[in-house]
Amino acid sequence: MIQDRKQRPVLLFTSLFFIYMIGLLWTQNMRYGSIDLELKIPLFLFPFIFASSRSIIFRGKRVVNVFIAYMTGCFISTMIFIFNAFNNFIQSNSYDEFYYTKLAIYQHTTYMSMFLSLALAMALFLLIFRRSMLSRLLQVFIAWLIPYYFILVILLSSKAGIFCMALVFALSIMAMLLYGKKKLHAVVAFALVCAAFTLSQGIFPHSFGRMKAVGRTMSSRPESGSDAIESTAERVLIWDAAYTIIKQNILIGVGTGDVKDALLGQYERNNFNNGFLKQLNAHNQFLQTFIALGLLGIVILLAGFLWPFWLSLKKSYLIYAAFILIVTFNLLFESMLERQAGMMFYAFFNAFLFTIKEELRVSRSSSV
Repeated sequence: MIQDRKQRPVLLFTSLFFIYMIGLLWTQNMRYGSIDLELKIPLFLFPFIFASSRSIIFRGKRVVNVFIAYMTGCFISTMIFIFNAFNNFIQSNSYDEFYYTKLAIYQHTTYMSMFLSLALAMALFLLIFRRSMLSRLLQVFIAWLIPYYFILVILLSSKAGIFCMALVFALSIMAMLLYGKKKLHAVVAFALVCAAFTLSQGIFPHSFGRMKAVGRTMSSRPESGSDAIESTAERVLIWDAAYTIIKQNILIGVGTGDVKDALLGQYERNNFNNGFLKQLNAHNQFLQTFIALGLLGIVILLAGFLWPFWLSLKKSYLIYAAFILIVTFNLLFESMLERQAGMMFYAFFNAFLFTIKEELRVSRSSSV
């Protein structure tokens, strides 16, 4: 079944699926546990598919074509956002139609920002390290997509999304310094990115107003027993409840299917009414998995990020390293593996990028 032995290591990523399956053994809410396990099938399916495929399928121009297809898909989907926002603006005459949840009509703003951050990383990777494989028309199109993605992430106003985008730019500039033939390009890129973020604070005050709310929340931390409206303050109360559950179930967790019940019960004991009524998850995948599966679960989850990240840095698989950083950063603020959009995104691209990692290697000779 596994035609290429070099593809076998990708099967290591299936271990998280199997530990969730084992977690059903001490689960009381089997109905929720079965639904949760069904949601996590991609953790097994995609590594198995890629491990069973011939490595020759994912080489050279085909990899570039996959990247371009993904970037184009992100462009088309966000154009639908913009057309819808214009239509609503004509009726309401409110610029709020172009921001945050009103702009992202069929996707969570944080998730959409994460998708765009990966598209941005791909665009920068192709222009910096694979330009020779692109036609002049594609070079122009991809170069145009970079400011387009930048503006869309700002308009989506996801705090994690904006930070994550800045992280992608920082990694790209570092790559240009380490592998670029002309260090001046990195200096110019740094100046342009700084200028873009500075200007956007004046042009899009609505988006950066949400960023300032983070500082206010951290300076006046909400107390247990209170209700929070701002999303950062709400997360603080959620994480307090999650820490309490983890301390009580640190070894094996509460079980795959009992996470939701455990959190709701703790919200009720903490008098956190918003969390209970909205039935909020942990809003942090690491806490979510720790609650469900205990020490073994969190170790396997962390290993699934730390090992490939170390390998990516060691072997200069920079786009894969960027992907791991993007996902890891977003998992700190969302339980993304508990929703289909996040699960499919992580499971597919993690298996795909790991499979083609040798095609992603960068060097001084490959840069512009």
